[in-house]
Amino acid sequence: MKIVFVNRFYAPDQSATSRMLTDLARALADEYPVHIVTSRLRSGDTATRFASFEIDGNIVVHRVWTTRFGRDHLAGRTLDYATFCVTAWVTLIRLVRREDLVVAKTDPPLITVPASWAARLRGARLVNWIQDLFPEVASGLGVAVARGRIGRVLGRLRDGSLRGAAANVVIGKRMSERVAALGVDARRTVVIPNWADGSVLKPATDGASPPRDTWGLAHICLQALVVLGLGYLAARWSQLGRGWQVMLVAGAIVDFFLGIALHFAVQDYALDRWFSPNRPFLETLLSYSLASRMNVASKLTHHLAFFRDEFMLPAALVLALLAGILTLAVTRAVRRPD
Repeated sequence: MKIVFVNRFYAPDQSATSRMLTDLARALADEYPVHIVTSRLRSGDTATRFASFEIDGNIVVHRVWTTRFGRDHLAGRTLDYATFCVTAWVTLIRLVRREDLVVAKTDPPLITVPASWAARLRGARLVNWIQDLFPEVASGLGVAVARGRIGRVLGRLRDGSLRGAAANVVIGKRMSERVAALGVDARRTVVIPNWADGSVLKPATDGASPPRDTWGLAHICLQALVVLGLGYLAARWSQLGRGWQVMLVAGAIVDFFLGIALHFAVQDYALDRWFSPNRPFLETLLSYSLASRMNVASKLTHHLAFFRDEFMLPAALVLALLAGILTLAVTRAVRRPD
């Protein structure tokens, strides 16, 4: 019996799923034959291409071809996922034999589906190592395709791959409850939290990192001063010179524009894509403050819709509309009464 892992990334890649897979595979390779079916890409770097076949100690690494559009655009990312699913399935058909164990992680989403087809065809056993539940996560984040008919079809295919598996490994109790709600036998679900290398990750010493305003209290407390300042300026508006009035209105315009743009960028995860391209969503989420993670969790749990989720307008059109409205407002504001 050999163990065959399937995941889009593997060492030397440093993404989260790659690290977890590498840790486990190297630990098991001392006792079992271990094979890895992965891509030739490095997460966040579409230019790098690894060799199609490698030996990592006692581990045999099979790197399959995929497109390499990256994570900047949904269509390109979807094509990367789809091509990996196809080429990984072909490799599994060639590699897997009866009584082998296929372990499928969830990068890319829904890789458990072709892995289940290959395992069933070859008489192997399947273990799904679930890090994320798709298409539920995509639907909760406002991806329209995941909420429609395509999302429902993909969900049924995913559910079938979970029900037919020998075991499903989830990372927490809440996830096990969600999996059970899909009709998966609870006896086939095992909770194994993700781990970390304690020899590398250590608590920072006192004073090693600056204090952080976890709850954003400084921003909240400053709002009272902002309102007080605006009230004072409004009361003294008629006594201000025209130069001061124009400067204050211009400052308000800039603040308004930046506020709207920032909210749209945050709701569309644009800032994360700009500053951390190709970064996995879970790594991005873990980098948020506690308050931000609570907001995202509430959105996913209660299916909240942000303005940006419902109005998928191009950024240029939104800015043009705002510019027109604000131009009219400023013109009327700075016009002196007759």
